[in-house]
Amino acid sequence: MVFGLAACRLPPLTRTGDELIQAREILRQAFQAATEIQGFPRALRNIAEAQVKVGDRAAATITLQRALAAAARIKETWPKAMALWSIAAVQAQAGEFDRALQTAALIEEPLGKAGAQADIAIAQARAGDVVGAIQTAEAIKDNRLRAKALAGIASAQAQAKEAAAARGTIQRALQAAASIEHPFPREDALRDIAKAQAQAGDVRGALHTAGTITSDVKKTWAFEEIGLVQIQTRDVEGAMQTAAAIQGADDIQVKLLVAIAMVQAEVGDRAAAAATVRRASLIAADLSDNDYHKAYALIDVGSAQARIGDRAAASATFRQALLVPAARDYLHDRRQGLLMLCATAQAGVGDVHAALETIAEMRNEENANKVWALNITAEAQAQGADRTAALATLERAVQTAGGIRRFDTSHTPPEFAVYMWIGRARARIAGVQAAVAWAMSQAMPEVKTGSLIGVATEIIERLFVERSRP
Repeated sequence: MVFGLAACRLPPLTRTGDELIQAREILRQAFQAATEIQGFPRALRNIAEAQVKVGDRAAATITLQRALAAAARIKETWPKAMALWSIAAVQAQAGEFDRALQTAALIEEPLGKAGAQADIAIAQARAGDVVGAIQTAEAIKDNRLRAKALAGIASAQAQAKEAAAARGTIQRALQAAASIEHPFPREDALRDIAKAQAQAGDVRGALHTAGTITSDVKKTWAFEEIGLVQIQTRDVEGAMQTAAAIQGADDIQVKLLVAIAMVQAEVGDRAAAAATVRRASLIAADLSDNDYHKAYALIDVGSAQARIGDRAAASATFRQALLVPAARDYLHDRRQGLLMLCATAQAGVGDVHAALETIAEMRNEENANKVWALNITAEAQAQGADRTAALATLERAVQTAGGIRRFDTSHTPPEFAVYMWIGRARARIAGVQAAVAWAMSQAMPEVKTGSLIGVATEIIERLFVERSRP
């Protein structure tokens, strides 16, 4: 099927209802483009997920049926399991739990089936069907994923202000975790449970559970998640204590301190925020130059410095991060990721010139990191009222993306995602209609589909922000 520019003409935006209709139309066009892709179920899955978010359940059902047909044609066991798992997850998000369970039953790979069942159980709990959720969770044969499902159900109960019920479910999760023989998956389960305990208000119990983890790395991750829950609930003092309890992972401690500082700044306590950032900065500076985590910690500190108004210090800290010896010498792919994080942090605080200098260090070929950094920088330029420069930077992102097109038939590769990013950024910079026109002009259906999903995603995000306002 051929799509011309006339096909992408949409009504002008005037009300939220019009934007909803517009998003549904864009997703319809994305679906049509996706039908030209042979055996690409995750593209259809992404469309269906967006259709659910805009309330177009009938269209989502049709899209998921097409995705199921595409998944059925996948030969390899694990890619097929992943495709079916992702489809079941969207069916559960749509509230179609029976269909989701039927899809999970089609998965032959045991871990894939258990993972799908866990996601369905958590979705049931979030929808208020705790009895059904527990039934689904208890049917999971893999102890690790059954514990994960029960911890997720407890989290949903806690978020619904049902703390007592959540604690009962946590006991079930702990029993499931105790039955896991191998320490690695058992300690992964304990991390999930500790987070659920914190969400249910039992921070003491959460810290105790985290303390039983023997792996230093996983114990640190558990403490980090507990601290982040405390930060979300504005328990600054408790989060400070949790951060102080972290041993041997100063970069994680820095991350928590930065998050605490942002809460302090948000509530108007600028002096406390500045003091917390200074503390984080000292810890980051003391990290060994032989530890590449130092670079990540410094990027976190630089972002915080900029957000509390100290742009000069932020600029110096970002430069220091990129000069950390371990970060300059370690694996090339990780170096690209570090450069991306630094550039997006610089752009995020308005230092576009520095962001572009950092991006200039990134390699061009097959580099999704560079596409993301260019997108974020283009959006920052647009926010700074430099639309011409923003569009030029976005075109650089498109050119970079053109070098990483390698689509396969089993799942969504990273290359598909970059066009979703580009579509969303173009909608933000040039407007929805211009972004749709650009997407519809693309010859490759994979590029067209990804870009259209990105445009629809931007509309959906905007709608959710508007609805969250008091």
